[in-house]
Amino acid sequence: MSSWLRLTPEDCEAVRSLLPETALALIETIGAQAACTLLNERPGVTFVVPRHADANPAGARRWAELAELIGEPEMVALAARFGGEALSVPVCKAARDELRDRRMRALFDRLTQVEKFSGRQAVYEVGLVFAPITSRAVELICNRGDRSERPRQSSLFFGGEGMNHPPATPIPVEPAPDLFLTLYAAALLPIDVVCAAIDGAHEAQGRHLPQPGAWPLAERPERD
Repeated sequence: MSSWLRLTPEDCEAVRSLLPETALALIETIGAQAACTLLNERPGVTFVVPRHADANPAGARRWAELAELIGEPEMVALAARFGGEALSVPVCKAARDELRDRRMRALFDRLTQVEKFSGRQAVYEVGLVFAPITSRAVELICNRGDRSERPRQSSLFFGGEGMNHPPATPIPVEPAPDLFLTLYAAALLPIDVVCAAIDGAHEAQGRHLPQPGAWPLAERPERD
């Protein structure tokens, strides 16, 4: 992973509002430094956190691997909170993208304000540093401000908060019998088809229409 995108404790504090809930939980549990190590070395990886160092052979190997990565005390703290659970290490894409964008803007400002590059020259130089990226994307990023808020995200553990959204309210749609009558009058639909369609639409709402013969419809025009 590019050094530009590696998270540090200072980075996490700067874009805290853009971090997913799991990343915040890791920071709270094992500290910012160990959490950043896990986020940088295992992004997107899901694994079951072993409960003990002397668990089954697979768990023991995972404990030793993680303890070497983040430290033995931190591994004990991780197991105390999440032992036996499937943990998905978040990628933190929104936070990493925002950190990259801020660095791009800082470089662009230095090039244009201090080194007196033209805007076009600065975009070219920024694109070289942060490649692969299009010049158009550089322009868009350098013309907007910092992000400070994130949309509500669901926990990256299996289950958790963020999943209880209220159901969407259906929008009532009234049937349009005038349209069917117009089609009938234009000889595009036979009367029985028109009546069945309208009656079905109203019946779905607990309403009923008169039978076809009760409607004062114009006579069906003759076809050419």
